[in-house]
Amino acid sequence: MKQQRAKTFAYTVAIGGLLFFLLSLFWDLVSKGGAIASFGDFLILFEQSKYVQIGNHGNNFLMLAAFGFTAALVAFPYRRWFCPIAIIGSLFFTFRYLLWRFTTLFPNPNLISDLVTWLFFAAELILIIRLLVTLIQSLFLDLNRRKRQANQYEPDIQPGRFYPSVDVFIATYNESTQLLSRTIVAAKKLDYTNKKIYVLDDGNRPKIADLAAKLKVNYINRPNNQHRKAGNLNHALSQTTGEFILVLDADFIVFPRFLKRVLGFFQSEQVALVQTPQHYYNPDNHNKNLDLGSVLPHDVDYFYSYLQPLRDRFNAVMCCGTSYVVRRKALEAVGGYVTECVVEDYQTSTKMLTQGYEVVFLNEILSIGEVPRNSEEYIQQRLRWLQGNFQLYFHPKELPIWTRLSFTQLLFYILELGYCLTPFSRIIILLSPLVALAFQVTIMQAELSEYLYFAIPFLLSANFSLIYLSRNRYFPFWVESYEILLAMSASIRILRTLFKPQASFASGVTGKEITTHSNLRFNLRITWFLWSYLGVSIAIYLITLFSLDFFLVSTYAALSVSITLLWTIYNLIMVILAILSGIDTPEKRQTDRHQVNRVVSFQLADKTFWGVTSDLSEAGCKIKLTTPFYELLPLRQTGKLYFPEANITLNAELMSAVDSQMHGYLGLQFLELTLAQTEALLSMIFVHNPRIAIKASTNALDAVILMFSSVLNPKRHLSS
Repeated sequence: MKQQRAKTFAYTVAIGGLLFFLLSLFWDLVSKGGAIASFGDFLILFEQSKYVQIGNHGNNFLMLAAFGFTAALVAFPYRRWFCPIAIIGSLFFTFRYLLWRFTTLFPNPNLISDLVTWLFFAAELILIIRLLVTLIQSLFLDLNRRKRQANQYEPDIQPGRFYPSVDVFIATYNESTQLLSRTIVAAKKLDYTNKKIYVLDDGNRPKIADLAAKLKVNYINRPNNQHRKAGNLNHALSQTTGEFILVLDADFIVFPRFLKRVLGFFQSEQVALVQTPQHYYNPDNHNKNLDLGSVLPHDVDYFYSYLQPLRDRFNAVMCCGTSYVVRRKALEAVGGYVTECVVEDYQTSTKMLTQGYEVVFLNEILSIGEVPRNSEEYIQQRLRWLQGNFQLYFHPKELPIWTRLSFTQLLFYILELGYCLTPFSRIIILLSPLVALAFQVTIMQAELSEYLYFAIPFLLSANFSLIYLSRNRYFPFWVESYEILLAMSASIRILRTLFKPQASFASGVTGKEITTHSNLRFNLRITWFLWSYLGVSIAIYLITLFSLDFFLVSTYAALSVSITLLWTIYNLIMVILAILSGIDTPEKRQTDRHQVNRVVSFQLADKTFWGVTSDLSEAGCKIKLTTPFYELLPLRQTGKLYFPEANITLNAELMSAVDSQMHGYLGLQFLELTLAQTEALLSMIFVHNPRIAIKASTNALDAVILMFSSVLNPKRHLSS
């Protein structure tokens, strides 16, 4: 009943907000000049409406319409038919703001003002163009199109119909045997018999060869590490014969249905590669350090949940290095994996597109991996991706995107180039208001009330439209804090790549192992710019605020110094958020705990306790007993833990025992495990655990609240 009332309320607010938006839009334009007979009439009315000030017109309809439109986006549940309305509304307010911004560029009294005004506008323009193109492309978005096709093709994947041979490549360099064991065990559990599994060890480690032999899979190494992962994969191509290749990174655990869901697309000879999303069981470092890992989606969720399905609509999908299947004939036809860049995936799929192949994205989680455990590794991984994507534009002969791709495909590559330049936009947006404040000039020729009249509707509609269209997988303000954290390091990497396009500036392997530590790590190597910015900003702000000149500035500067102050304060908030996200919080556990609920019994001496696991890891578990145990249990005693569903028994040591009125709780640590026990345990945690694929999520309003609470209460996550 409560759910029904909440649903009724949401629909009422949404429909009311939408009607108010449409009526307000009509009234705001027509009431200022009568009927609109031509585009010229629209421009005249727009010119008239732009001078409406908030302070002079408290009952401003278009401003209220923006709030009504935003309310509809927040309250209305996701519906495909509502998406065009969200897009068109956002486009209107974006174009309205952009047209007005052109009027704020002139006149400028001196060179510094000219430079600051135009640089700030150029940085804004790059971000707005990306937004506009994405919104227009989103009119054609269908998130579940490929899922419906996979449902149609799956019955064909059986012997006698379509059952080709598949080689599973697990690429590794320096990952631990524990990490690799998970991936190999999961690959063996694939519900597909016509497969061979290969561990491609670029580290030439005897212990990995022994692990492969023990787990009964094939092992391939090579005499050198030339061309990094691309060279490793190309070498394995020459040693194997499968018609299709499933590529997995060493930390990615594949689900049993993977091949049956993916292979059906290859019944079309034109399909060269099928990519699936990368999903992670541990929170990304940015969210983890803010203690929001269980609430906010991963930083790459927007890319896989929204941008990749959008790219798929126009055959411009990016291969992403793992969890994909590629046709061997197509790979050989383009000369194997591209080796000229620091990453091989995006470049190889691009080469396939230039040769006329189709690259598919199936928007379905069919594997799960692990993100880097500390900020430095996390940032280095992103910088390597960024450099590899940027290097693509320096190889016109091998990757002739400008001459071989269609216009719609090329748009995505232009957008990707814009993304590579985003770090410069972020730095300009950070520094311009600061320079303007220091020199008592302005970032735009407008009063605060006029700026708010155009900026608020634009920012509300743009941000909440993207949140709505991505189904709460993308929150622009959180992405902005991530981009600010990355901005200086990324700008330096892009500049270095410009001068040395072929160079590799860091390790080609990302560390994924857990390293325990009990103290905060401030990572000044990646946050030094933000700390410096924070100190300089506060100093300039205080000097300006208490300077006598601040109160005696010219009329020209007084017009928009408030806009500059507003931007400075906003930038300070975002920089503080980025700094906090770059401080690594203590890591106290060597293994991750996962929410796995399995019925178990634990036999300790002559007593047997029944319960359900509340969490399970490769090292131990916590059990919620069905009844209290009413007595003091001796710790550090060894007992037998039995899983009836899996029919396995493990030796475990009792580490903790907590009694309560309703239930007892036991904490156990596993002792030496056999190979069969390890495989069964890994299957329970990673392969047959539906909870592990659940994405963290929140709603738009909570995301805004979380942003401000993180800044105002940093102790909450720094002490976690």
